[in-house]
Amino acid sequence: MVGNKIDLANQGNREIGLQDGESFKNELNSNLYFETSAKEGNQIEKVFESITLSILKASNKI
Repeated sequence: MVGNKIDLANQGNREIGLQDGESFKNELNSNLYFETSAKEGNQIEKVFESITLSILKASNKI
């Protein structure tokens, strides 16, 4: 699960709290939760790496 616009949260304009995001992740039975900023490039690469690894593991490629 990915939350975006963390750059706004860092400026005090958070819409959803970190704990709320983690709780929603658990409700969805998701393994991961990332907070990103596409504008600043924060955590974007890590999200794609995790998605790629998950796909490769699910297809028994690694």
